[in-house]
Amino acid sequence: MRWDAEKYDEVKSPQVDAGRELITRAKVKDTDSILDIGCGTGKLTVALARLASKGFVRGIDPSHEMLEKAEKVSGDLQNIRLMNMHAQSMDFSETFDLIFSNSAIQWIKEQRKVIGLMHKSLKKGGRIACQFPAQNFCKEFFGYAGSAITILGFEKYYKGWESPWYLPDKEEYEQLLKDAGFQEVEVFYRDYQIVFDSINGAFNGGRPQA
Repeated sequence: MRWDAEKYDEVKSPQVDAGRELITRAKVKDTDSILDIGCGTGKLTVALARLASKGFVRGIDPSHEMLEKAEKVSGDLQNIRLMNMHAQSMDFSETFDLIFSNSAIQWIKEQRKVIGLMHKSLKKGGRIACQFPAQNFCKEFFGYAGSAITILGFEKYYKGWESPWYLPDKEEYEQLLKDAGFQEVEVFYRDYQIVFDSINGAFNGGRPQA
């Protein structure tokens, strides 16, 4: 999948707000070593690096387009390293104090594998802070999309189609984390909304009203 980094930045303001709240909850220390999974265009990666001024941040993302933008916004910081990498391919071992991921890991179906790799990547006493959509995310959108497919007679084109997202409920994700060896697990729901000012805004990347 190819991403339009410029358009993504235009419409992601609610995600950035959620990410900044997540950074606050993560209680970043100035000496922390941090892995940012799905760092995207780098705005939150830069915020993490400024807080961890005596540590370092490694941002990974599978999109070359996103990383090109992230390189531009992080160029003046010496404690950031960006890597073109899928989370499923991580091979770190006891490297990080904190693993951070904002609105990214919902794209990964192999959650059990990735959570295991996250656990392996942490130093003893390390922690994670992740934010992503949960079950029933955008249920109206999926409902209307399904109705449109039926009305237009496109069922044969969508036979066997599956959502690209992994959208668990709270209890499922708690269990996955515990199975991987995480302790002091806290999983909770929080509502964030994106309201576009027009249908064209939704399709063309116009600025949302959060």
